Amino acid sequence: MMLFFCKDCGIISSIGGAEVVGRSSVMFGAWIKDPASGSAQIWVMSNFFENRVVEEFANLRDVTHQRPRLTYELPYDWAGGYGFSRY
Repeated sequence: MMLFFCKDCGIISSIGGAEVVGRSSVMFGAWIKDPASGSAQIWVMSNFFENRVVEEFANLRDVTHQRPRLTYELPYDWAGGYGFSRY
């Protein structure tokens, strides 16, 4: 899914079709990128249940080579497979 932002107001102006940029051996989880920042950073949350680890990657290449820059352990488990945001 591609998000397009109004540069003047920062509001999502449209949503485009999905684009496959990689595959994972883990069936569930989420990867998050902040399109408004212009940064290449990606945050990965593997699986969807009883997990409290979030990995930060510098870019997509590091994700595909499994080279996290930082690993965060959250104080509580998170659950779900979609609808995440990072701020």
